[in-house]
Amino acid sequence: MDALGHVNNARFFTYFEQARIAFFDHIDANRFWSDVQGPVLASATCNFRRMIKYPADLEVGTRVLEIRNRSFVLETAVFQVGDDGLLADGTTAVVWADYREGKSVPMPDELRAALEGFGTA
Repeated sequence: MDALGHVNNARFFTYFEQARIAFFDHIDANRFWSDVQGPVLASATCNFRRMIKYPADLEVGTRVLEIRNRSFVLETAVFQVGDDGLLADGTTAVVWADYREGKSVPMPDELRAALEGFGTA
């Protein structure tokens, strides 16, 4: 909570991160990365739609918005339980990287298959 009595805007990125981790757990994404290759967060955006008064029960959902050769984009939305209004939404772009080389590389086909079906058009 901030000085104005509502949830601070920076906290939304924590909600997005928690949803992203839960999504990765859901598709068992850890099986795809290692000490050599894995995900790197390339960008994160958030559209603040409505203020959240503390305390509040929130529901946060994530879906796959786009799958590319070396990256994918997740869309996340935040709602208050019992209220249909959107509180915030945004995107995170995740790049598949070779950690030793410090550059992006194509995603494993198995990861692409795991991502498909979670909201891509």
